[in-house]
Amino acid sequence: MIEIEMSKDIHEFEPHQIGPFTKRQLICLMIGSVVGVLVYAALRPLHLDVYTMTLIIMLPVVPIFLCGWITKYGMHLETFLLRILTNMILTPPRRPYKAFCAYAYLDPEDVPETLYSALPKMKRTRKEKKARRQGLLKFKGVEA
Repeated sequence: MIEIEMSKDIHEFEPHQIGPFTKRQLICLMIGSVVGVLVYAALRPLHLDVYTMTLIIMLPVVPIFLCGWITKYGMHLETFLLRILTNMILTPPRRPYKAFCAYAYLDPEDVPETLYSALPKMKRTRKEKKARRQGLLKFKGVEA
């Protein structure tokens, strides 16, 4: 049997703009550089030593640089982190949900015994029973 080696998927290819960098990587490099210069300008009056200043400058710059290179599950880093943030942190782990039981509003005679046993017992006063009967007569057996 003849075997032919297939090339990579065309969707994974990103064209390079300048040297080995894609357009996304260049944009992230420029934004990170600008943020680094701004942080350096803000820290310069504090007269910190070189190691401390480098560490403080790298904290906001490195995540910006990583957005240009890292992809996880086919998503860029910022998209992946945003989905993790919304799914695991911002949305509550237990969502309040209350089911609507249509059988609760029926007469006990109409509900099958298996369904009726699971429902809470509804006690109506004579006044409520009379108003319900009159409403059923008024609308010919259909509740409004």
